[in-house]
Amino acid sequence: MAVSLAPVRQAESAAAAFPKRSLCSCIVTASAAGVFRPGAYSLQFLVFLAVIIAHHPLRLMGAGIAMSVVAAIALCSPSAFAPFDPATRIPDAALFLGCAAW
Repeated sequence: MAVSLAPVRQAESAAAAFPKRSLCSCIVTASAAGVFRPGAYSLQFLVFLAVIIAHHPLRLMGAGIAMSVVAAIALCSPSAFAPFDPATRIPDAALFLGCAAW
């Protein structure tokens, strides 16, 4: 009977990756909250850098979490895509998030 140490190694790997995951999540949240704030300048292009930073170490899971955070903050922000009327804000947000996800 063989004993496998794979579950132990996976648990150690998950515990070691927690600081990296939390740092990437904080970077994405802070940049999205800073970009979609009320202001005179459009800084939405800075979100792409945060999504790439989250995607690099965490791969597909990091990109999915980053896009979910960016979508939630963009749709809850009162001034995101503000020059447009309310009927076109959602399609413009969808176009923006589609470009960011690609």
